[in-house]
Amino acid sequence: MNNFNIDSAVNYLISHSHEKTQHLCAKYVAEALNAGNLTFNRQPSAYLYHTNKILLNLGFKQIPRPNPPKKGDVYVQNKTKSHIHGHIAMFSGQQWISDFRQNSDQVYSSDPGEIYYYRYEKKNNNEEDNKNNGVIYENNNYSDKKSINEIANEVINGLWGNGNERKLKLENQGYNYNEVQNEVNRISGVGNNNINNNYSDKKSINEIAKEVMKGLWGNGNERKLRLENQGYNYKEVQNEVNKLCGY
Repeated sequence: MNNFNIDSAVNYLISHSHEKTQHLCAKYVAEALNAGNLTFNRQPSAYLYHTNKILLNLGFKQIPRPNPPKKGDVYVQNKTKSHIHGHIAMFSGQQWISDFRQNSDQVYSSDPGEIYYYRYEKKNNNEEDNKNNGVIYENNNYSDKKSINEIANEVINGLWGNGNERKLKLENQGYNYNEVQNEVNRISGVGNNNINNNYSDKKSINEIAKEVMKGLWGNGNERKLRLENQGYNYKEVQNEVNKLCGY
């Protein structure tokens, strides 16, 4: 297997990317990977680089959402009914780039699909190749575990990823996923009719949209519930996100 030249791949994307999407993310990232000395069968849709384990076979490892991401990290967004090809992008060291220079890793404001993050790591001879199915986790020292309430607030702030990634990361760190999710629901007011509607200190739609793009409001239905629970109009926020993303 060839070693991945991250600088060459990133330089390719920087020099070839556009200000706005060309709807060719899979093509541009594939060409960047090729420029980085990696060879593989190109996929017709972005999401297939995850589904068909292309990145894993190239020496990448699946990781929880990186904070901060590193140069050369790649993420793949799964397909949905609204986005049948999904999305793929690489981090340049400054920003996420696909066929265009993105403001964040949140390019779809509605029906976004689950996101999978990858980092290139050359295998060592003594590495357990199949450990955790290729997912990198932190150590399992639970002596300094935080409370369920603290973890739930971190989940709400986007620090533990989404979907299956969140579940795997929480369980690997010794937390009960269902307990954490129940606390998230409690804090977010899901199923609670006694919602505080005092919105005198509400932020502007533009401010909230920027927070959404940073992942601070979660994704999908969780985001919608949290926004509406805090008195924001979900569609207005999503429209502002689209505007900021250039759509």
